[in-house]
Amino acid sequence: MIFDPDIRYGCVRCGKSCRHDWDIWIHRDLPRRIQPHLAQLGLVEESAFVHQEGRVRLARDEQGCRFLQNSLCSLHCQFGVRYKPNFCQQYPWFFVETPDGVRVSASYTCTAVLQGAGPPLAEQHQEIERCLAQNPALDVSLLNWNETLEFHQRYEQAVAADPWALCLLRCLVQARAGRTWAELDPRRGGTEDMAWPRRLVVGALLKPCLDHDEGLWQELDRALSDGGAVNIPQFGYLGSGDELLEWSGKPLPDEAALERYRRSLWFRRQHLRCEEPLAGLLLNWAPAPLYRILARLTSRQEAIERIEMTIGHGRGVERVFSLLAGYLI
Repeated sequence: MIFDPDIRYGCVRCGKSCRHDWDIWIHRDLPRRIQPHLAQLGLVEESAFVHQEGRVRLARDEQGCRFLQNSLCSLHCQFGVRYKPNFCQQYPWFFVETPDGVRVSASYTCTAVLQGAGPPLAEQHQEIERCLAQNPALDVSLLNWNETLEFHQRYEQAVAADPWALCLLRCLVQARAGRTWAELDPRRGGTEDMAWPRRLVVGALLKPCLDHDEGLWQELDRALSDGGAVNIPQFGYLGSGDELLEWSGKPLPDEAALERYRRSLWFRRQHLRCEEPLAGLLLNWAPAPLYRILARLTSRQEAIERIEMTIGHGRGVERVFSLLAGYLI
């Protein structure tokens, strides 16, 4: 296993993940095992589980998972961690199978991970190994592994001397000029005008971070094109597309959390799911402009969470790739 060096995790018992609208599918024998104990938890079968198309998931209400009590998992509290569904046991860790080993990272939707609270992942290897044995690593179809081995070595050498973001910018400019992974050199070259990737990333990837509203998405496209007004009701924003683009290129006073997240995204090698270097590099470039907009609209912590759900491991990640590809055309 290869552990993400930027992640520390120790549960802070906030219950936030249990309030998400995630569908937690469970092994079909779990309801049978805990059915005798439901009354002790204040539940009945009909309120605890949802049977759907031959599968079973944990039920939710407006407060979140029905097994959430006082911000804690009642299954875990009453019967132990092994009574929890496998997905819940694994969260917030996730595993990516690569030819050089299983890359172990964690979700930035987790409060502890966002805050850097707890020990490094490498110190939790025994518990992670047990969890990995129950939850196979993700097959994320890394398309360009062999082609990028030397590039990643050059990149890691380069960031020992130059800022991480500068090395990425140099590669982004070279990829736009048509260079392959083998030809990218993060140590050389200028960064040129970076308005084009900001406009592309904001146009393609800000939308999945907002409410799914086709009318709003169309309005945002128009505003980014002509600089006109756009209304984003969920954040109480009424302003111009030009203002959003200006925000995307204006760093905030403290971006330590952003840089840590970007390094983790790079560690996961998710950019190798893209066929072309330009799209893959843009995936790693995207958090900065998105963060600078969302942090001004909401908060810095929520900005990272929304970006993680969209780019890092969210349900819409495949759509993200198609959106990027469409804008690249």
